[in-house]
Amino acid sequence: MTRYSLDLGVITNTGLTTKLADYTSDDDTFSAELTVQMADNEAALHGTTQTILIGYRIPLTIFILEIFIDVDRTVYDLVFNVSSAVDSLMSTPNHVEIDTILSLSDLSTAEGQNTELNIFFPPFVTCQANITSDKKEIISLQQFERSLSLEIGQLFFTDEVHIKTILDADSSVQVPMGVSGLNSVLVLQPMADKHDETDIAGSFEYVNITVTTTTALGGCIPQLYQFESIGDCQLSSSPESITPATEAKFDAGSGWTPFVHLGAVRHERYIQAYFGNKVLINHIRMLQTGAAKAKTLKLRYSNDGVAWVEKPGNSISPDPFLTNETLSVPAPETSRYIRIMISELDHNNLTAAFKFSLVGCATTNDSPPGVNRQVGSLIGYDPEEPRVYGMSSDGLQYMSSVDGTVWKTSITSHVENARLKLDFKAAVEVPLTADANLQGASPDVFYQDMPYGATITGLKHYDGVNWNQVFSWGDCCP
Repeated sequence: MTRYSLDLGVITNTGLTTKLADYTSDDDTFSAELTVQMADNEAALHGTTQTILIGYRIPLTIFILEIFIDVDRTVYDLVFNVSSAVDSLMSTPNHVEIDTILSLSDLSTAEGQNTELNIFFPPFVTCQANITSDKKEIISLQQFERSLSLEIGQLFFTDEVHIKTILDADSSVQVPMGVSGLNSVLVLQPMADKHDETDIAGSFEYVNITVTTTTALGGCIPQLYQFESIGDCQLSSSPESITPATEAKFDAGSGWTPFVHLGAVRHERYIQAYFGNKVLINHIRMLQTGAAKAKTLKLRYSNDGVAWVEKPGNSISPDPFLTNETLSVPAPETSRYIRIMISELDHNNLTAAFKFSLVGCATTNDSPPGVNRQVGSLIGYDPEEPRVYGMSSDGLQYMSSVDGTVWKTSITSHVENARLKLDFKAAVEVPLTADANLQGASPDVFYQDMPYGATITGLKHYDGVNWNQVFSWGDCCP
Protein backbone atom coordinates (compact mmCIF):
# COMPACT_ATOMS: atom_id res chain seq x y z
CA MET A 1 0.00 0.00 0.00
CA THR A 2 1.27 3.49 -0.86
CA ARG A 3 1.11 5.90 2.05
CA TYR A 4 1.61 9.66 2.36
CA SER A 5 1.45 11.78 5.51
CA LEU A 6 1.39 15.52 6.22
CA ASP A 7 2.38 16.96 9.60
CA LEU A 8 0.14 19.97 10.39
CA GLY A 9 2.01 20.83 13.57
CA VAL A 10 0.12 21.98 16.69
CA ILE A 11 -3.46 23.18 16.37
CA THR A 12 -4.78 24.61 19.65
CA ASN A 13 -7.22 27.04 21.19
CA THR A 14 -6.04 28.54 24.50
CA GLY A 15 -9.42 30.02 25.27
CA LEU A 16 -8.36 33.57 24.47
CA THR A 17 -9.73 33.59 20.92
CA THR A 18 -11.93 36.59 20.17
CA LYS A 19 -14.56 36.60 17.48
CA LEU A 20 -14.13 39.51 15.12
CA ALA A 21 -16.72 41.17 12.99
CA ASP A 22 -15.67 39.33 9.85
CA TYR A 23 -15.56 35.93 11.52
CA THR A 24 -17.08 32.98 9.65
CA SER A 25 -17.39 29.34 10.55
CA ASP A 26 -14.81 28.49 7.87
CA ASP A 27 -12.16 30.10 10.06
CA ASP A 28 -12.26 27.00 12.25
CA THR A 29 -11.71 24.65 9.30
CA PHE A 30 -8.29 23.38 8.23
CA SER A 31 -8.31 21.87 4.73
CA ALA A 32 -5.83 19.93 2.60
CA GLU A 33 -6.37 19.22 -1.09
CA LEU A 34 -5.22 15.86 -2.41
CA THR A 35 -4.83 15.07 -6.11
CA VAL A 36 -4.68 11.37 -6.94
CA GLN A 37 -3.42 10.00 -10.25
CA MET A 38 -4.45 6.42 -10.96
CA ALA A 39 -1.35 4.29 -11.61
CA ASP A 40 -1.19 1.62 -14.31
CA ASN A 41 -1.20 -1.31 -11.91
CA GLU A 42 -2.17 -4.84 -12.88
CA ALA A 43 -4.70 -4.80 -10.02
CA ALA A 44 -6.53 -1.80 -11.52
CA LEU A 45 -8.75 -3.93 -13.73
CA HIS A 46 -11.82 -2.62 -15.48
CA GLY A 47 -14.87 -2.87 -13.23
CA THR A 48 -12.95 -3.22 -9.97
CA THR A 49 -13.34 -0.88 -7.01
CA GLN A 50 -10.24 0.65 -5.46
CA THR A 51 -10.11 2.38 -2.08
CA ILE A 52 -8.37 5.53 -0.86
CA LEU A 53 -8.15 5.92 2.92
CA ILE A 54 -7.78 9.45 4.29
CA GLY A 55 -7.29 9.81 8.02
CA TYR A 56 -6.23 12.28 10.65
CA ARG A 57 -4.83 11.52 14.05
CA ILE A 58 -5.42 13.31 17.31
CA PRO A 59 -3.48 11.79 20.19
CA LEU A 60 -5.02 8.44 21.07
CA THR A 61 -7.64 8.77 18.30
CA ILE A 62 -7.44 8.16 14.52
CA PHE A 63 -10.30 9.07 12.20
CA ILE A 64 -10.47 7.28 8.81
CA LEU A 65 -12.43 8.34 5.72
CA GLU A 66 -12.89 5.75 2.97
CA ILE A 67 -13.24 6.92 -0.64
CA PHE A 68 -14.25 4.31 -3.21
CA ILE A 69 -13.15 4.63 -6.85
CA ASP A 70 -14.75 2.59 -9.64
CA VAL A 71 -12.18 1.74 -12.31
CA ASP A 72 -13.27 2.35 -15.91
CA ARG A 73 -10.66 1.00 -18.33
CA THR A 74 -12.71 0.15 -21.38
CA VAL A 75 -9.87 1.69 -23.40
CA TYR A 76 -6.33 0.55 -22.61
CA ASP A 77 -3.99 2.41 -24.94
CA LEU A 78 -0.36 3.47 -24.71
CA VAL A 79 0.09 6.83 -26.45
CA PHE A 80 3.40 8.72 -26.50
CA ASN A 81 4.25 12.40 -26.83
CA VAL A 82 7.64 13.16 -28.36
CA SER A 83 8.76 16.68 -29.21
CA SER A 84 12.23 17.72 -30.35
CA ALA A 85 14.05 20.88 -31.34
CA VAL A 86 17.60 21.74 -32.36
CA ASP A 87 19.44 23.83 -29.78
CA SER A 88 20.64 26.57 -32.14
CA LEU A 89 22.72 28.30 -29.45
CA MET A 90 24.82 25.20 -28.77
CA SER A 91 24.98 23.86 -32.34
CA THR A 92 27.65 24.48 -34.99
CA PRO A 93 28.21 23.06 -38.51
CA ASN A 94 30.20 20.20 -36.94
CA HIS A 95 28.24 19.79 -33.71
CA VAL A 96 24.45 19.56 -33.34
CA GLU A 97 22.50 19.30 -30.10
CA ILE A 98 18.86 18.25 -30.05
CA ASP A 99 16.57 18.59 -27.03
CA THR A 100 13.77 16.03 -26.77
CA ILE A 101 10.90 15.67 -24.31
CA LEU A 102 9.33 12.22 -23.94
CA SER A 103 6.08 11.79 -22.02
CA LEU A 104 2.74 10.04 -22.20
CA SER A 105 -0.15 11.73 -23.97
CA ASP A 106 -3.27 12.78 -22.07
CA LEU A 107 -4.98 10.17 -24.25
CA SER A 108 -2.83 7.39 -22.82
CA THR A 109 -4.64 5.02 -20.46
CA ALA A 110 -1.60 2.80 -19.90
CA GLU A 111 1.87 3.48 -18.57
CA GLY A 112 5.01 2.33 -20.34
CA GLN A 113 6.75 -0.77 -19.05
CA ASN A 114 10.34 -1.44 -20.23
CA THR A 115 10.33 1.83 -22.15
CA GLU A 116 12.99 2.45 -24.79
CA LEU A 117 13.78 5.40 -27.02
CA ASN A 118 15.42 4.50 -30.32
CA ILE A 119 17.44 7.20 -32.08
CA PHE A 120 18.37 6.75 -35.75
CA PHE A 121 21.08 9.00 -37.18
CA PRO A 122 22.88 9.51 -40.53
CA PRO A 123 26.07 7.52 -41.24
CA PHE A 124 28.30 10.61 -41.38
CA VAL A 125 27.87 11.58 -37.70
CA THR A 126 28.62 10.08 -34.30
CA CYS A 127 25.84 10.14 -31.74
CA GLN A 128 25.54 10.25 -27.97
CA ALA A 129 22.55 10.89 -25.73
CA ASN A 130 21.82 11.48 -22.06
CA ILE A 131 18.82 12.21 -19.85
CA THR A 132 18.87 15.62 -18.21
CA SER A 133 15.66 15.43 -16.16
CA ASP A 134 15.57 14.51 -12.47
CA LYS A 135 14.38 11.11 -11.22
CA LYS A 136 15.01 9.43 -14.58
CA GLU A 137 18.16 7.83 -15.88
CA ILE A 138 19.31 5.57 -18.68
CA ILE A 139 19.20 2.01 -17.37
CA SER A 140 21.23 0.75 -20.30
CA LEU A 141 22.40 2.05 -23.66
CA GLN A 142 22.97 -0.04 -26.77
CA GLN A 143 24.77 1.47 -29.73
CA PHE A 144 24.40 -0.01 -33.19
CA GLU A 145 25.89 1.06 -36.50
CA ARG A 146 23.27 3.72 -37.24
CA SER A 147 21.19 3.92 -34.07
CA LEU A 148 21.12 4.25 -30.29
CA SER A 149 18.68 2.48 -28.00
CA LEU A 150 18.09 4.06 -24.58
CA GLU A 151 16.41 1.85 -21.99
CA ILE A 152 14.43 4.08 -19.63
CA GLY A 153 12.30 1.55 -17.73
CA GLN A 154 8.87 2.55 -16.47
CA LEU A 155 7.28 5.65 -17.96
CA PHE A 156 4.61 6.92 -15.59
CA PHE A 157 1.65 9.16 -16.40
CA THR A 158 3.34 12.02 -14.55
CA ASP A 159 6.80 11.58 -16.11
CA GLU A 160 8.40 14.08 -18.45
CA VAL A 161 11.78 12.82 -19.60
CA HIS A 162 14.20 15.40 -21.00
CA ILE A 163 16.86 13.99 -23.32
CA LYS A 164 19.85 15.66 -24.94
CA THR A 165 21.12 14.10 -28.18
CA ILE A 166 24.53 15.24 -29.42
CA LEU A 167 25.70 14.67 -32.99
CA ASP A 168 29.26 15.33 -34.15
CA ALA A 169 30.41 15.31 -37.77
CA ASP A 170 32.49 12.21 -38.52
CA SER A 171 35.13 13.23 -41.06
CA SER A 172 36.34 9.63 -41.33
CA VAL A 173 33.14 8.78 -43.21
CA GLN A 174 33.36 10.10 -46.75
CA VAL A 175 30.17 10.62 -48.70
CA PRO A 176 29.76 10.46 -52.48
CA MET A 177 29.76 13.60 -54.55
CA GLY A 178 26.26 15.07 -54.59
CA VAL A 179 25.45 13.96 -51.04
CA SER A 180 25.49 16.56 -48.27
CA GLY A 181 24.44 16.98 -44.66
CA LEU A 182 22.06 19.79 -45.57
CA ASN A 183 18.55 19.10 -44.26
CA SER A 184 19.47 15.63 -43.03
CA VAL A 185 17.10 13.86 -40.69
CA LEU A 186 17.40 12.48 -37.16
CA VAL A 187 14.62 10.05 -36.29
CA LEU A 188 13.39 9.16 -32.79
CA GLN A 189 10.86 6.47 -31.90
CA PRO A 190 9.68 5.40 -28.43
CA MET A 191 8.72 1.82 -27.66
CA ALA A 192 7.33 0.17 -24.54
CA ASP A 193 5.31 -2.74 -23.18
CA LYS A 194 1.90 -2.80 -21.53
CA HIS A 195 0.90 -5.38 -18.95
CA ASP A 196 -0.94 -7.36 -21.62
CA GLU A 197 1.05 -6.50 -24.76
CA THR A 198 4.69 -6.06 -25.74
CA ASP A 199 6.65 -3.92 -28.18
CA ILE A 200 4.20 -1.08 -28.72
CA ALA A 201 5.92 1.45 -30.96
CA GLY A 202 5.13 5.14 -31.02
CA SER A 203 5.16 7.37 -34.07
CA PHE A 204 8.41 8.54 -35.61
CA GLU A 205 9.64 11.99 -34.60
CA TYR A 206 11.62 13.58 -37.44
CA VAL A 207 14.14 16.34 -36.72
CA ASN A 208 15.80 18.24 -39.57
CA ILE A 209 19.50 18.84 -38.97
CA THR A 210 22.38 20.29 -40.95
CA VAL A 211 25.89 19.00 -40.38
CA THR A 212 29.16 19.21 -42.29
CA THR A 213 30.05 16.21 -44.47
CA THR A 214 33.33 15.11 -46.04
CA THR A 215 33.15 14.39 -49.77
CA ALA A 216 35.23 11.53 -51.12
CA LEU A 217 38.27 12.90 -52.95
CA GLY A 218 38.14 12.70 -56.69
CA GLY A 219 34.47 11.75 -56.78
CA CYS A 220 34.01 9.01 -59.35
CA ILE A 221 34.27 8.46 -63.07
CA PRO A 222 30.80 8.39 -64.63
CA GLN A 223 29.99 5.15 -66.40
CA LEU A 224 27.21 3.96 -68.66
CA TYR A 225 24.61 1.65 -67.12
CA GLN A 226 23.08 0.05 -70.18
CA PHE A 227 19.88 -1.85 -69.56
CA GLU A 228 21.24 -4.64 -71.77
CA SER A 229 24.08 -5.18 -69.29
CA ILE A 230 21.60 -5.54 -66.41
CA GLY A 231 20.07 -8.95 -65.77
CA ASP A 232 16.47 -9.47 -66.81
CA CYS A 233 15.49 -10.10 -63.19
CA GLN A 234 16.86 -6.65 -62.28
CA LEU A 235 14.38 -4.87 -64.55
CA SER A 236 10.68 -4.55 -63.82
CA SER A 237 7.81 -2.25 -64.72
CA SER A 238 4.35 -1.15 -63.66
CA PRO A 239 1.59 -3.77 -63.82
CA GLU A 240 -0.29 -4.30 -67.08
CA SER A 241 2.54 -2.97 -69.23
CA ILE A 242 1.88 -3.83 -72.85
CA THR A 243 5.44 -5.07 -73.40
CA PRO A 244 7.85 -6.34 -70.70
CA ALA A 245 10.54 -4.23 -69.05
CA THR A 246 13.28 -6.17 -70.84
CA GLU A 247 12.14 -4.49 -74.07
CA ALA A 248 13.64 -1.25 -72.71
CA LYS A 249 17.10 -2.54 -73.63
CA PHE A 250 18.62 -0.85 -76.67
CA ASP A 251 19.46 -4.22 -78.23
CA ALA A 252 15.95 -5.61 -77.63
CA GLY A 253 12.74 -5.22 -79.62
CA SER A 254 10.62 -2.17 -80.25
CA GLY A 255 10.86 -0.76 -76.71
CA TRP A 256 9.03 -1.05 -73.40
CA THR A 257 5.40 0.07 -73.71
CA PRO A 258 3.48 1.05 -70.56
CA PHE A 259 -0.29 0.76 -70.23
CA VAL A 260 -2.56 3.38 -71.80
CA HIS A 261 -4.85 5.29 -69.45
CA LEU A 262 -6.51 8.72 -69.43
CA GLY A 263 -7.18 8.89 -65.67
CA ALA A 264 -4.92 9.80 -62.76
CA VAL A 265 -3.48 6.28 -62.64
CA ARG A 266 -1.47 7.18 -65.75
CA HIS A 267 0.99 8.97 -63.45
CA GLU A 268 1.98 5.58 -61.97
CA ARG A 269 3.52 4.13 -65.14
CA TYR A 270 7.13 3.22 -64.44
CA ILE A 271 10.15 1.14 -65.31
CA GLN A 272 12.75 0.39 -62.65
CA ALA A 273 16.27 -0.99 -62.43
CA TYR A 274 18.11 -2.65 -59.55
CA PHE A 275 21.89 -2.05 -59.48
CA GLY A 276 23.03 -3.97 -56.38
CA ASN A 277 25.61 -1.36 -55.41
CA LYS A 278 24.44 2.14 -54.58
CA VAL A 279 24.60 4.31 -57.68
CA LEU A 280 24.33 8.06 -58.33
CA ILE A 281 22.61 8.58 -61.71
CA ASN A 282 23.32 11.97 -63.34
CA HIS A 283 21.95 11.50 -66.87
CA ILE A 284 19.32 9.40 -68.61
CA ARG A 285 19.53 8.52 -72.28
CA MET A 286 16.05 7.89 -73.67
CA LEU A 287 14.97 6.63 -77.08
CA GLN A 288 11.25 7.04 -77.90
CA THR A 289 9.81 4.81 -80.62
CA GLY A 290 6.05 4.97 -79.96
CA ALA A 291 3.25 7.18 -81.26
CA ALA A 292 3.00 9.11 -77.97
CA LYS A 293 5.99 10.99 -76.59
CA ALA A 294 6.90 11.69 -72.97
CA LYS A 295 6.27 15.23 -71.71
CA THR A 296 7.21 14.69 -68.04
CA LEU A 297 9.41 12.14 -66.28
CA LYS A 298 9.80 11.84 -62.51
CA LEU A 299 12.31 9.78 -60.55
CA ARG A 300 11.86 7.70 -57.43
CA TYR A 301 14.63 6.11 -55.38
CA SER A 302 14.84 3.14 -53.03
CA ASN A 303 17.43 1.01 -51.27
CA ASP A 304 15.14 -1.95 -50.62
CA GLY A 305 12.65 -1.90 -53.49
CA VAL A 306 9.79 -1.38 -51.02
CA ALA A 307 10.04 2.17 -49.66
CA TRP A 308 10.33 4.79 -52.41
CA VAL A 309 11.21 8.48 -52.21
CA GLU A 310 10.30 11.03 -54.86
CA LYS A 311 11.82 14.49 -54.65
CA PRO A 312 9.77 17.31 -56.21
CA GLY A 313 12.92 18.73 -57.83
CA ASN A 314 13.46 15.59 -59.91
CA SER A 315 10.95 16.44 -62.62
CA ILE A 316 12.33 16.15 -66.15
CA SER A 317 10.73 17.59 -69.30
CA PRO A 318 11.91 15.81 -72.48
CA ASP A 319 11.56 17.42 -75.89
CA PRO A 320 8.65 15.57 -77.57
CA PHE A 321 10.16 16.36 -80.97
CA LEU A 322 13.39 14.47 -80.19
CA THR A 323 13.26 10.70 -80.36
CA ASN A 324 16.79 10.21 -79.00
CA GLU A 325 17.74 12.49 -76.11
CA THR A 326 20.14 12.60 -73.15
CA LEU A 327 18.47 14.18 -70.10
CA SER A 328 20.15 15.65 -67.03
CA VAL A 329 18.89 14.63 -63.58
CA PRO A 330 18.27 17.87 -61.62
CA ALA A 331 18.81 16.43 -58.12
CA PRO A 332 20.68 13.09 -58.23
CA GLU A 333 20.26 10.68 -55.31
CA THR A 334 22.29 7.60 -54.36
CA SER A 335 20.23 4.40 -54.31
CA ARG A 336 20.25 0.73 -55.19
CA TYR A 337 17.04 1.10 -57.19
CA ILE A 338 15.82 3.80 -59.53
CA ARG A 339 12.29 4.08 -60.88
CA ILE A 340 11.58 6.22 -63.95
CA MET A 341 7.98 7.43 -63.82
CA ILE A 342 6.32 8.22 -67.16
CA SER A 343 4.22 10.93 -65.56
CA GLU A 344 2.75 12.57 -68.66
CA LEU A 345 2.55 11.91 -72.40
CA ASP A 346 1.66 14.37 -75.14
CA HIS A 347 -1.16 12.01 -76.20
CA ASN A 348 -2.36 9.86 -73.32
CA ASN A 349 -4.71 7.87 -75.55
CA LEU A 350 -1.84 6.56 -77.71
CA THR A 351 0.86 4.01 -76.95
CA ALA A 352 4.41 5.04 -76.13
CA ALA A 353 7.59 2.97 -76.30
CA PHE A 354 10.91 3.61 -74.59
CA LYS A 355 14.50 2.40 -74.44
CA PHE A 356 16.85 3.60 -71.72
CA SER A 357 20.48 3.82 -70.68
CA LEU A 358 21.68 5.51 -67.49
CA VAL A 359 24.90 7.42 -66.83
CA GLY A 360 26.23 7.71 -63.29
CA CYS A 361 28.69 6.62 -60.61
CA ALA A 362 28.78 3.61 -58.34
CA THR A 363 29.16 5.06 -54.84
CA THR A 364 29.59 1.75 -52.97
CA ASN A 365 30.96 -1.68 -53.64
CA ASP A 366 28.74 -3.50 -51.19
CA SER A 367 26.18 -5.16 -53.41
CA PRO A 368 24.11 -7.21 -50.94
CA PRO A 369 24.87 -10.93 -51.17
CA GLY A 370 21.16 -11.65 -51.08
CA VAL A 371 19.23 -14.56 -52.48
CA ASN A 372 18.26 -14.44 -56.15
CA ARG A 373 15.35 -11.99 -56.39
CA GLN A 374 13.22 -14.67 -58.07
CA VAL A 375 13.09 -16.38 -54.68
CA GLY A 376 10.50 -14.94 -52.31
CA SER A 377 11.29 -17.00 -49.20
CA LEU A 378 13.33 -19.97 -48.01
CA ILE A 379 11.76 -23.25 -46.89
CA GLY A 380 14.73 -25.25 -45.67
CA TYR A 381 17.81 -27.32 -46.41
CA ASP A 382 18.20 -31.00 -47.27
CA PRO A 383 21.79 -31.97 -46.32
CA GLU A 384 21.46 -35.39 -47.92
CA GLU A 385 21.44 -34.14 -51.52
CA PRO A 386 22.46 -31.33 -50.57
CA ARG A 387 19.85 -28.82 -51.75
CA VAL A 388 18.17 -25.61 -50.56
CA TYR A 389 14.43 -25.19 -51.13
CA GLY A 390 12.42 -21.99 -51.43
CA MET A 391 9.24 -20.42 -52.75
CA SER A 392 9.14 -18.16 -55.80
CA SER A 393 8.51 -14.42 -55.40
CA ASP A 394 5.02 -14.74 -56.87
CA GLY A 395 4.20 -17.57 -54.44
CA LEU A 396 3.13 -19.91 -57.25
CA GLN A 397 5.89 -22.51 -57.37
CA TYR A 398 8.63 -24.21 -55.40
CA MET A 399 12.27 -23.58 -56.27
CA SER A 400 15.55 -25.27 -55.35
CA SER A 401 19.27 -24.62 -55.60
CA VAL A 402 22.45 -26.61 -55.08
CA ASP A 403 24.75 -23.61 -54.54
CA GLY A 404 22.29 -20.92 -53.36
CA THR A 405 22.98 -18.84 -56.48
CA VAL A 406 21.39 -20.69 -59.40
CA TRP A 407 17.72 -21.48 -58.72
CA LYS A 408 15.34 -23.68 -60.71
CA THR A 409 11.71 -24.65 -60.32
CA SER A 410 11.06 -27.83 -58.33
CA ILE A 411 8.37 -30.48 -58.38
CA THR A 412 6.06 -30.25 -55.38
CA SER A 413 6.57 -33.89 -54.43
CA HIS A 414 10.36 -33.40 -54.25
CA VAL A 415 9.95 -30.58 -51.73
CA GLU A 416 7.38 -32.49 -49.67
CA ASN A 417 9.57 -35.60 -49.56
CA ALA A 418 12.58 -33.56 -48.48
CA ARG A 419 10.61 -31.97 -45.62
CA LEU A 420 9.72 -35.44 -44.28
CA LYS A 421 13.37 -36.42 -43.84
CA LEU A 422 14.65 -36.52 -40.26
CA ASP A 423 17.72 -34.43 -41.07
CA PHE A 424 15.80 -31.76 -43.02
CA LYS A 425 16.53 -28.31 -41.55
CA ALA A 426 13.63 -25.89 -41.77
CA ALA A 427 14.45 -22.24 -42.33
CA VAL A 428 14.48 -20.08 -39.20
CA GLU A 429 11.88 -17.36 -39.61
CA VAL A 430 12.93 -13.96 -38.27
CA PRO A 431 9.91 -11.65 -37.88
CA LEU A 432 9.84 -8.18 -39.40
CA THR A 433 8.09 -6.78 -36.32
CA ALA A 434 9.84 -6.22 -33.01
CA ASP A 435 10.36 -9.33 -30.89
CA ALA A 436 11.76 -9.36 -27.36
CA ASN A 437 13.85 -12.42 -28.25
CA LEU A 438 15.72 -10.37 -30.86
CA GLN A 439 16.72 -7.53 -28.55
CA GLY A 440 19.81 -9.09 -26.97
CA ALA A 441 23.40 -8.52 -28.04
CA SER A 442 23.74 -12.29 -28.52
CA PRO A 443 21.17 -14.28 -30.52
CA ASP A 444 18.44 -15.94 -28.51
CA VAL A 445 18.38 -19.74 -28.80
CA PHE A 446 15.00 -19.37 -30.51
CA TYR A 447 16.73 -17.65 -33.46
CA GLN A 448 19.89 -19.77 -33.67
CA ASP A 449 21.05 -22.29 -36.22
CA MET A 450 24.60 -22.80 -35.04
CA PRO A 451 27.03 -21.32 -35.73
CA TYR A 452 24.67 -18.54 -36.92
CA GLY A 453 22.01 -16.55 -35.12
CA ALA A 454 19.81 -13.50 -35.63
CA THR A 455 19.29 -10.35 -33.56
CA ILE A 456 17.45 -7.08 -34.17
CA THR A 457 20.54 -5.73 -35.97
CA GLY A 458 21.27 -8.61 -38.34
CA LEU A 459 22.90 -12.02 -38.74
CA LYS A 460 25.76 -13.04 -36.43
CA HIS A 461 28.35 -15.84 -36.50
CA TYR A 462 29.67 -17.62 -33.41
CA ASP A 463 33.42 -18.29 -33.56
CA GLY A 464 33.46 -20.35 -30.38
CA VAL A 465 34.01 -17.33 -28.14
CA ASN A 466 32.13 -14.31 -29.49
CA TRP A 467 29.15 -13.53 -31.70
CA ASN A 468 30.34 -11.40 -34.64
CA GLN A 469 27.94 -9.61 -36.96
CA VAL A 470 28.36 -10.70 -40.57
CA PHE A 471 25.25 -9.19 -42.12
CA SER A 472 23.06 -6.17 -41.35
CA TRP A 473 19.34 -6.20 -42.12
CA GLY A 474 19.66 -2.61 -43.33
CA ASP A 475 21.92 -3.79 -46.17
CA CYS A 476 19.59 -6.52 -47.35
CA CYS A 477 17.98 -6.47 -50.76
CA PRO A 478 14.47 -7.90 -51.16
